[in-house]
Amino acid sequence: MLYLGARKTGVKNKLRKSLVIAVVLLFAAMVMVPARAAPKNVYYVDDDGGYDFTTIQAAIDACVSGDKIYVYAGEYTENLVIDVSITVTGDDPATTIIDGSSGGNGIFVDNVMVQIIGFTIMDGSTNGIRLDDSCAGSIIVGNTITGNGKDGIWMYGSDECTIKGNTIENNGNYGIEMTNNCDDNEIIGNTITGNHLTNIRMFGDCDRNLVKGNEISHSEADYGIWIYSFCDDNEIIGNTITGNHWANINLYQTNERNLIQGNEISYSETGQGILMNYLQDYNMIIGNEITDNAREGIRMNVAGYNVISRNHVLRNGDYGIDLENNDDYNTIEKNIVLDNTTYDLYQASNSDNNIWTRNIYGTSSIN
Repeated sequence: MLYLGARKTGVKNKLRKSLVIAVVLLFAAMVMVPARAAPKNVYYVDDDGGYDFTTIQAAIDACVSGDKIYVYAGEYTENLVIDVSITVTGDDPATTIIDGSSGGNGIFVDNVMVQIIGFTIMDGSTNGIRLDDSCAGSIIVGNTITGNGKDGIWMYGSDECTIKGNTIENNGNYGIEMTNNCDDNEIIGNTITGNHLTNIRMFGDCDRNLVKGNEISHSEADYGIWIYSFCDDNEIIGNTITGNHWANINLYQTNERNLIQGNEISYSETGQGILMNYLQDYNMIIGNEITDNAREGIRMNVAGYNVISRNHVLRNGDYGIDLENNDDYNTIEKNIVLDNTTYDLYQASNSDNNIWTRNIYGTSSIN
């Protein structure tokens, strides 16, 4: 009997030890395996009620970073302020409307990454969308942005944003304005038309931006694209740029290494196809169709070390390619330049050391 009791006691001790070891191992596993992140919230907005909120701003105010908002069809008279990284999606841009007419920006994004998808954003007294102070990585896709008092989209110091598949039209200043170190952005596949000043403007150290596959037309007072002041290494590729008031493309005041390639550039109302004005160096204009513009197809003024190659420059209202003033060390090669009103090729007497080679042209002032 004494032997049996000792045996039972030993079994109990072993069980206790096993239980302790199991608890310790379970605790260690809980510590070692990170807890799964809680699922992000999705809030639903309908101005008719029946969902989480009746206003978009109330939904924004409830969000934490990573949340999503889905907005059902309706007209939302709001001036939104977004200060948290979220995604806001409209049911359909034809029926989901943000009316900013009560004052200010339609959507003001303050120093966060956002996604704005599928709205009409209209009638703000200032901008349709304002990306202010490093809204890096933001995505603006599939919206109609129209009738705002200043810019359709205004960007300040914001990098690596994507603006794709939007219609940006009839805004009071610029369609898209990038200013103060907006770098590495992509503007792809948009229709940008009828904006009062310039349809796309880059101003002040905006570098390495891609403008590709857009329809850019009928600015009322200025340019199709305006690249202005120390904006380098940008690419303007495969766009249709037509019917803008002054030059369809204007490079102005100290820009370098920009590429303009494979665009259709035509029918400027009063200006050039491409204007390169004041200290435009090391740029490349390659493989464009530059036709039927009111003045020169390409005009250069104080520009050097540029390459103009393989363009078709036809039926423009003054010169085809015009080196107007102090344009030195440029290479103009393999272009077809015909049926322009004054000369097909022109070089002013104070422009030197340019290479003209293997161009097809009818008339020329160059000896």
